[in-house]
Amino acid sequence: MNFRWISQIRSSDNRIHQIKIMKNLFNVVLALALFALGSQAFAQTSDTFIDGEQLYKYCTSTKLAENNTCAGYIGGVLDTMTTLAGSDVIKKLICIPVNVKLSTIRDVLVSYLKKHPEELGLNASSLILDPLVEAYPCSP
Repeated sequence: MNFRWISQIRSSDNRIHQIKIMKNLFNVVLALALFALGSQAFAQTSDTFIDGEQLYKYCTSTKLAENNTCAGYIGGVLDTMTTLAGSDVIKKLICIPVNVKLSTIRDVLVSYLKKHPEELGLNASSLILDPLVEAYPCSP
């Protein structure tokens, strides 16, 4: 009997496994690179959490690195909120449509912070929820 097809399947499975490993490795390297870029921007402030004033500065900056720090910060908070809401740790409070871009969410946040300058001294992550609940509430 000729079982060459078994070795071809094993070869194909091995190749798929190698591709998956390469993709995972690429994702890790990309994550580390993005972390390093973000760390440089945060290192300019202090070793404490950033406040609304600093986030507002990043989000309204014309410097690409600072603007990317804003987007990364907002994206991280949204990912955390989505994960917690999906695991029933917190109630799902915001329902952002799939087609909404991160730049639009940034604009919602900046608009909110302009209207509420008294909140700029608060922790930045706590400032993201209120404007998004106003802009993208979930249906009851």
